[in-house]
Amino acid sequence: MKKLWLLSFAAMKATATAEQKEALVVLSHANRDFSGQLMPRLVEKATNDNCDNLVVSSFGLNTVLSMLYLGARGSTRDQIKKGLALPISSSNNNSDEKMITELGFREIFVNNNNNNNNEYTLEMVNRIYVQEESIVQQEYKKRLQENFGATAVNIDFGKQEARDTINEWISTKTRKKINDLIPPGELGPLTKSVLVNAIYFKGEWENKFDKELTIPMKFYCSSKVTVDVPMMFRKGKYKMVQDKRLGGASVLEIPYKGQRLSMILFLSRNNNDSDSDEALLFQEMESKAFSSSYEIPDFSEKSLRTMKVWLPKFRLETSHNLKDPLNAMGMTDMFRAERADFSGINGYKDLYVSSVLQKAFIEVNEEGSEAAAATAAIMMTRGFAIDPEFLCNRPFLFAIKDNLTGVTLFTGRVTNPTLK
Repeated sequence: MKKLWLLSFAAMKATATAEQKEALVVLSHANRDFSGQLMPRLVEKATNDNCDNLVVSSFGLNTVLSMLYLGARGSTRDQIKKGLALPISSSNNNSDEKMITELGFREIFVNNNNNNNNEYTLEMVNRIYVQEESIVQQEYKKRLQENFGATAVNIDFGKQEARDTINEWISTKTRKKINDLIPPGELGPLTKSVLVNAIYFKGEWENKFDKELTIPMKFYCSSKVTVDVPMMFRKGKYKMVQDKRLGGASVLEIPYKGQRLSMILFLSRNNNDSDSDEALLFQEMESKAFSSSYEIPDFSEKSLRTMKVWLPKFRLETSHNLKDPLNAMGMTDMFRAERADFSGINGYKDLYVSSVLQKAFIEVNEEGSEAAAATAAIMMTRGFAIDPEFLCNRPFLFAIKDNLTGVTLFTGRVTNPTLK
């Protein structure tokens, strides 16, 4: 039996043609719709597992599935296409679909890769590890190279060094934030390929918080639980809107240095009634903000105002088993050995996905933010007036958005900043 691994680490040409820009718009909308289907299921699972905090890169998962999609055929391909919210083509040459899988991803992974400068670090790298004697279709490797910048590297999965080599490469590319993703015993002579996509981001705030102004404050996790947190403070000009779509929640943008990326914060409207109603307001905001119909507001200069911002420092890492959510989203064939068809990868219908895993990390402090994420798909053979104060002292949502490409890289919720 053969098995194939696909791994993704979620961390992302300032000039682009009209066609390339359009491709990015289509891709960002598809990723929003995909995330809108995924996030409610992850939130429900986190709630059932009594997990207070959550960070995920739906874009990282989208990337892995898109690379997988290139080699899928038949109903397996159709289901992944629908799950990824790829547009239905209006012609026989699949031009709309090609716009996403080729132009869109190529613009992000190839043309906008390796942005390391004095303003921020945003790097995306891809690689495909191939069993030395295995046969992977040249056309498949070519499309990965052209669209995702993924180079092919021969490796012997039957040796222990294979796992060490891949894990070390992953750790290096994510600045030691994601370690030992592939556990012992997962790779072996039956493994045929490992696809890796890595995104790492570290950026300073456009205007840093003063460490001397950080003080201990109460954070109201729920009606019964409060914790002391180091609360950062800054008074300055920020863009904020009150979004009626989220029940009047305040949505604040904090730009990173260079303003290519921003953190977007969502805080449900302050309620003067009972704490239980406050919790309901957060749940209502969360369900709407993570839905496929919601799009982050396009902040205008009119939303810029001088205000006081209080934000807790936090550092968190969460892990996700994504097989059940993806099944629930209709991508079932790829997990069934008797139905999966990835013949576009190796020319045979003998591969299936056995599991999909993701780890994500984020740290927010006075200087800025650092984030990384990892997704693994394991394949086997048949297998009103705005308040001038933004006081973030209760559960909130966050997103890190790439303003150049329009793609949201990370999304999460914080209900207890003291938990990592």
